[in-house]
Amino acid sequence: MQPHHIASQTRLLLLTVLLSAVCQTVISAPAANPASGVELRQFDIYREDKPIGTHTISRSMQDDLVIVEARTRISVRLLGFEVYRFHYTARETWDATGLLQLVASVDDDGEQISLEGERRGDRFVWTDGETEHSHAMPVYPTNHWNIGVTAQETVLNTLTGRINTVTIHNEGEETLELADISLPATRYRYNGQLELLSWYDRAGHWLAMRFNTEDGSTIRYQCSNCRSLASL
Repeated sequence: MQPHHIASQTRLLLLTVLLSAVCQTVISAPAANPASGVELRQFDIYREDKPIGTHTISRSMQDDLVIVEARTRISVRLLGFEVYRFHYTARETWDATGLLQLVASVDDDGEQISLEGERRGDRFVWTDGETEHSHAMPVYPTNHWNIGVTAQETVLNTLTGRINTVTIHNEGEETLELADISLPATRYRYNGQLELLSWYDRAGHWLAMRFNTEDGSTIRYQCSNCRSLASL
């Protein structure tokens, strides 16, 4: 496989990983690590059955604010050499009204991208370093931690700085097989400018995601620490 083909498929993966939105904010206090007050969800990323990276989401409370931090690390290697890398970090600040602030940065194989935004009245305003954008609230960045996305028709793609249009269908509950546990989960299908399947548990926590790349390969995001979280 040529490096530019790998990069193209990985960018498609990253355009679909980061989602969340809701008409009325749905926020619950983190519970995964009572000692630290931080909920940390870890995901392994696979292309077919080969691991290519990790994705983590941490959530904490600071007074009346919810702080969500997302981090993605992908490294694609060929014959022992790294032919593509992707580093992504984002920090969201939420209050009872909705998204208050957003900062995101991307290193897409050396190409640097950044977003920064804040809520102003009933709109969210952000810049990609060149252009200022604005959209009516609610606006949710594409970091996929909030099940409220399933009620939405638009999301803010933090890789492109643009609003994406989506239609999300509830396809019912099923048993989801993860690496270390089987859990009842509701499957949602995304159509539109983002195409994927995503699963949440009964408490609304994100568990897994699957989609196909342009060449038909399957990409999976799979929670790797859900057994420990399920006992809390």
